[in-house]
Amino acid sequence: MPDAFLSHSSKDDTIVTRLHDDIEASIEGFDVWVDHKDIQEGENFQTAIDQNLARCPFLIVALSPHSIASD
Repeated sequence: MPDAFLSHSSKDDTIVTRLHDDIEASIEGFDVWVDHKDIQEGENFQTAIDQNLARCPFLIVALSPHSIASD
């Protein structure tokens, strides 16, 4: 089970990937779930997000102009 769910705008995928990788590299054994890296091919996108959001004990929100403007 992932330790944290990383919420962000898909327009910020590049910087969020760096954030994801930096967190996992700096905290041994800490698993951060982020959609564009962790959803498997053929997996239902919304179901994967809902399930992982519900089971992760921590939430990380990448707040940006893109995320604020996103529905």
